[in-house]
Amino acid sequence: MTPMQDRRFKQRHCPACGNESADVLLEVTAAQVVGSNWSYRSDALAMLDLHGEATFPIVRCTRCGFGYARWQPDDDFLSMLYDQVIDADAARTHSFTRGSMVARMNYLAILLALVRDEGRVGVLDYGCGFGPTLALLTAARTVDACGFDASLLRSTELRACGQAVCADLHDVARRAPFHAVILDNVLEHLVDPRATLRQITTWCTPGAVLAVGVPECDPAALRRLQKSAPHGRALPMDINPWEHLNYFTAKTLDVTMKDAGFQAIAQSRLPCAVDIGLRPEPRRWARLRNAAASGLRLAGYALYGDTGGYRSMRFYRVGTPR
Repeated sequence: MTPMQDRRFKQRHCPACGNESADVLLEVTAAQVVGSNWSYRSDALAMLDLHGEATFPIVRCTRCGFGYARWQPDDDFLSMLYDQVIDADAARTHSFTRGSMVARMNYLAILLALVRDEGRVGVLDYGCGFGPTLALLTAARTVDACGFDASLLRSTELRACGQAVCADLHDVARRAPFHAVILDNVLEHLVDPRATLRQITTWCTPGAVLAVGVPECDPAALRRLQKSAPHGRALPMDINPWEHLNYFTAKTLDVTMKDAGFQAIAQSRLPCAVDIGLRPEPRRWARLRNAAASGLRLAGYALYGDTGGYRSMRFYRVGTPR
């Protein structure tokens, strides 16, 4: 059965501009999605009642260039996926690894330093998952942190552990306003990211700061995968048209945020060292290529105050120019 024949899926228009026309960047099968995701249980296809050869395309809008999954799963499918197909123990353990916690501490240090308000700070972790970021925030005595997650399993578990996790969006609104909001690997999951961002603006104080992280998804890279994937090459875990409905570049993320009322904070205004992308490379040719790309980013920083390169976490402020 194809997604077109499966009533649990409906076709999407571009979530950025509403355009119906799109070019296919990559087509993946259900078996490829399951095989590329370590967090799924071994019988995931049976649990989801999917044939392994069912095809799910990732497309690019012909009008605005936004990348997105063509088919949208219904709530029952997603509930099964997040609360039963995903191995909660494995996902929870991965969320609290040392590397994961170090990465969170790094962006939280920047986020809290950007908050202008003195005294107590209200922080919302929207899409808090199993709560690793909340665990760090609650250790700061001047931070009033709360979380929200659409997964009933995860939010119930966190509340049972004493974490301040909202039961629904009305509860989030009652706890507002917030000086800072975290969207760590969230926007790619949302059917309508712009609508969620506009709602978040209503919960923010003037000048509030957002930390936003999404997987980078270069359309050219997806096209290359289209050529290599049928030959047995494994897919990156981020290529998942059931969970990841949206595929951002740095540019489309900035446009999405700006349309919702958030302005990107240039790297020259961040309280941290500027990363121009120099990485350790054992091979000379790789070092030369990396140095050349880093040189271009350095020139961009010198001219415009921003490297223009992709960063795992980007920062935005409500209604403030760059």
